[in-house]
Amino acid sequence: MQKLTPQLFKDLLSKQSKIAFCFDYDGTLVELAKENIVHAALFPQSTAKLLNELVKKAPVAIITGRELKNLKALLDNQLDPAIHLYGTHGAEMGEDSDDNQYEEELNKIRAIFTEDPDIEFEQKRISITIHYLNHPQPQELLNKLRELAKNYSKIFRIQEGRDFFEFLPVNVNKGMAILDASRKYLDHYFLYFGDDLTDNFAFNEVNKLDGLSCQVSARIKDGQAGYLIDKVTDLHQLIACYLDQ
Repeated sequence: MQKLTPQLFKDLLSKQSKIAFCFDYDGTLVELAKENIVHAALFPQSTAKLLNELVKKAPVAIITGRELKNLKALLDNQLDPAIHLYGTHGAEMGEDSDDNQYEEELNKIRAIFTEDPDIEFEQKRISITIHYLNHPQPQELLNKLRELAKNYSKIFRIQEGRDFFEFLPVNVNKGMAILDASRKYLDHYFLYFGDDLTDNFAFNEVNKLDGLSCQVSARIKDGQAGYLIDKVTDLHQLIACYLDQ
């Protein structure tokens, strides 16, 4: 993974006539929340201003594992409506989902862990995420979750990230959003920035498009991105560099 400096970023983009920017949300556009994972990570006005300037020059998309209605609440109407929003790893494309076909199974999974005070649930219409950032016995919890997941392997795939475990429909991942965006913006050079294992699906799709995939921070060790930056503020600097061209 090569370090993506501002100068290298400028050089790479200078060769492209049409560019599309895609971003993860948590840990990429905004700092990771330390607690109250679901409702924290509010969107800073300064970041909103950057993206609103960016979308005047190029297509912009945010692709998040959060449910779309939760993302919109955090964004608080600060973004230009021209920016595309993808929720629940791309399962929600621009509009909130009313899909509840997995409700019974998700409720059963939640009920198994509902007495654990060190777990925070993020239940969406088609998935459930179990956050265990401050859990005193994370490995024991993980073992239990992985064993449970075997019973649902035909319905859900398991997505593990830093301090969370998600039951997600087998065919849903962030690569779906990249594919949708690439159909909207043919002949564009795609960029995707993300920070977690869940972003590997998007990294891989962008790599297939010969675009630029960049991991934010070195926290995950088996990321599929071609480039690396150290922190969220580095991404903001790259966006500012592009805007200054």
